[in-house]
Amino acid sequence: MKPHLACSNGRLASKPRNIVSLRMKARLADSSSVVNKDESTPIVILIPGLTSDSSAPYLKHLAYHTAKRGWKVVVSNHRGLGGVPITSDIFYNSGWTEDTRTVVNYVHKENPKAPLFIVGNSVGANILVKYLGEEGENTPVAGVVAVCSPWDLLITDRFITRAPVQKFYDKALTGDLQDYAKLHQPLFSRLGNWEGIMKALSIRDFDDHATRLFAKYETVDTYYRRCSSTPYVKSVSIPLLCISALDDPVCTKEAIPWDECRLNKNIVLATVKHGGHLAFFEGITASSLWWVRAANEFLDVLHSSHYMHQQKKLYHLGALSGAFLVVELLFSLLMAMQISKPNAPLDSSIDQSPYINVTEDGLVAGLNNEPTTEIQKKNK
Repeated sequence: MKPHLACSNGRLASKPRNIVSLRMKARLADSSSVVNKDESTPIVILIPGLTSDSSAPYLKHLAYHTAKRGWKVVVSNHRGLGGVPITSDIFYNSGWTEDTRTVVNYVHKENPKAPLFIVGNSVGANILVKYLGEEGENTPVAGVVAVCSPWDLLITDRFITRAPVQKFYDKALTGDLQDYAKLHQPLFSRLGNWEGIMKALSIRDFDDHATRLFAKYETVDTYYRRCSSTPYVKSVSIPLLCISALDDPVCTKEAIPWDECRLNKNIVLATVKHGGHLAFFEGITASSLWWVRAANEFLDVLHSSHYMHQQKKLYHLGALSGAFLVVELLFSLLMAMQISKPNAPLDSSIDQSPYINVTEDGLVAGLNNEPTTEIQKKNK
């Protein structure tokens, strides 16, 4: 599996149907849509990336394939995007978790019998992991997937200005942020430095003239430091699958919290050699996204596990949930990656992960916090 593009911006053939739209009151985007009315049907909340909303092709692809499984889908659009108005002086940012918390609590309150899952993408993944760390065992969510998270915003900031390819993405994303600002010019002009916003040549410039001012951070570095999700990884208490590409042109592998993920038994960290940023196209026609299939496989296995008879029971398992479920979840990942031969090389799979070890006889073991040398001895 090799990517045809480095970023998932192109149009996909699949068109989403069956998708629930929540604007504080649950209603269908299309009156002809059919939604599963079973109160126990799983619900998946999707958190978009920077400047993305429910119209983004990669989110449509994810929503379509998730809904096709019979599950309900909710897209939590960021403030000011996807038709969501800005009704106060508060804007979203890379570490703003209050909107996620509000959406999760609302959906859970309205659907108390439904298992609740979340998939976050890019900045949405960073927000998701930070939210999980803040909530600990208090979240009603049963399991989550974080795709292409930037993890450490300071490291990502340094990386995205390093080389021509990164600078290209930096400039493109800055343009998207400026377009976002234009949609809400009166507020941006009043609360930020409008001239600086329009002259911004990088995400950092934009954050200096807008984001940090809105969130009342003294400096851009302070904003990046406090909004990074890495410090919160240790407090994640529910099953979390993290998917990152080692060739991501936006979110560098240098920011991946390998050790923190290894020490948390609830976390499965999967890295692939090729995938770009939210791309992971597979097949000759590149008509599907591998990470979408991997995420759905993970959540399917989690939901069908006999350790999850009731959603409430799962969050009381704490760290044990990760330990009990890890074998099933790892098997699901391997199946999603189509590794059919025990001795097949993990060319584009999870060989760089500190959490997973595939032995010569095809057995899968979670490394957790055991020393690698001891694991290797056991496998000989």
